[in-house]
Amino acid sequence: NLIPRLVRLIKLKRNSVLFVRRLFLYSIIIVHALLSISRTFAIVDGYSAPIRLLTHSNTTSIFEKSSDQHINVCIGKDWYRFPSHFLLPEKSHLVFLRSEFTGQLPKAYSHLKNATRLIENHFNDENKEEIDRYVNINQCDYIIDHDSENPSEIQPNYSQQFQIITSIKMILPSRRSIF
Repeated sequence: NLIPRLVRLIKLKRNSVLFVRRLFLYSIIIVHALLSISRTFAIVDGYSAPIRLLTHSNTTSIFEKSSDQHINVCIGKDWYRFPSHFLLPEKSHLVFLRSEFTGQLPKAYSHLKNATRLIENHFNDENKEEIDRYVNINQCDYIIDHDSENPSEIQPNYSQQFQIITSIKMILPSRRSIF
């Protein structure tokens, strides 16, 4: 009678150890999944401001003008955050204000047929600045920008010179710590 009891005790102990191991494993997986999901939501919430801004501009009458006029949407120091000029309303054109970046900026596709096959002028393979990409601030109908902690003559805080139509919070890596 003693041996069957010992066998049952050993099995119970083995089952409880297995249960604890599984519980530990599943809890690690669940914690990891929750942290991953929360990080994804934080990144989307913190860095989606440019897309939310354009979505907002397309659903409201921000970029409205007479139907035959083109609208210049200017962007300066935030040019690399801008998702795509394809997100702008139809009569809008993305143009650039001079900033401290001195490399080659993107250029819009031509409206001609087979535009992606054309070899455009004013491109180089050395990432040299092309001055023809910039416009004067007086040509801007709207400006997409953020206020910098260290404004300069080339990169001022345009919010002090212009009326703010829409403001969306965005995480700036220079203002955040790693943790």
